[in-house]
Amino acid sequence: MRSRSARPLAEAARLCGVSPADCLMVGDSAIDIRAGRAAGAKTCGFVGGFRGRGELLAAGADHLFEHFRELPRVVEAVS
Repeated sequence: MRSRSARPLAEAARLCGVSPADCLMVGDSAIDIRAGRAAGAKTCGFVGGFRGRGELLAAGADHLFEHFRELPRVVEAVS
């Protein structure tokens, strides 16, 4: 299994001057969702991406979206 390290996400949040808890990790695989959760971020899975709905749900994604036009709605919901 590939790394699910939270370090890159924590560093990105630090560089932006925010807490990881105020971030949204968007990805298309369980690895992305696990990394976001490990960092303490909210998570969102892109169903049309690499792995699909089942893997993203099993990984515990907080939100899912199928089309990129839906992403602003998700961002607003978690803000």
